[in-house]
Amino acid sequence: MTLRKGSVVQGSQQDELVIVRHRPGHARRALFWRLVSLVVVAAAAFAAAWFYNIDTVKRLRAERDTLQSSLQNNQASIDMLSQQVGILEKGGQVDRQAADSVRESIRSLEDQVDGLEEELAFYKSIMDPAAVTKGLKIHSLSIQPGDGQQAGYRLMLTQVSDNGTVVEGYAHVTLQGSQGDQTVSYALSDLSDSVPSEGILFRFRYFQEATGTIALPEGFTPSKVLVVADSTGRKARKIEATFDWPTQ
Repeated sequence: MTLRKGSVVQGSQQDELVIVRHRPGHARRALFWRLVSLVVVAAAAFAAAWFYNIDTVKRLRAERDTLQSSLQNNQASIDMLSQQVGILEKGGQVDRQAADSVRESIRSLEDQVDGLEEELAFYKSIMDPAAVTKGLKIHSLSIQPGDGQQAGYRLMLTQVSDNGTVVEGYAHVTLQGSQGDQTVSYALSDLSDSVPSEGILFRFRYFQEATGTIALPEGFTPSKVLVVADSTGRKARKIEATFDWPTQ
């Protein structure tokens, strides 16, 4: 049998031929623009976080400056009232009750000054990276004993960071003391309904405060409080601090 050009043998399977134009530079250009898009998105996210941090730092500095101004004004008032007391006592122009009233005003202003100095020191501790150690810090723990076996607590965590990154993790609080003739320890999660078993969750840029109420077990006399803060992430770290239980 003779086959002519273009003829097809009946019953034979025919393959479909598809011609695709080969463009070696197309895939590289597509990859390039995808990388450019990722860089643009990352740059936009970084810029947004940068401007947010700038606004937060400005607000904290404004609060610090306001405290500084109030502190100076109160100190000036104390000096002026002290001079008045001295003048009135020497001149005999008022009775002792009036002088005591002025002294009470001075004591009130002095208490305000102490509070302002404490707040100012706190803001300085998170706004002056050159003066303190960078990173997560257990700033303070305040205990306010209440009626019976109740007590309130106030835990302050801070962070000094050059780039204002968020730090997160858990803080574990343990009360140590005696019960009867034994030395015992209690986790805060067992004594406070507001604290989960995994500890106090924290997530912040500059500082975070945790408050709550402690229900002390019957017969338990606390003496120390151990605070352990575990941060997670790429720069995870673990810090701890021990505080004395206040005496009533």
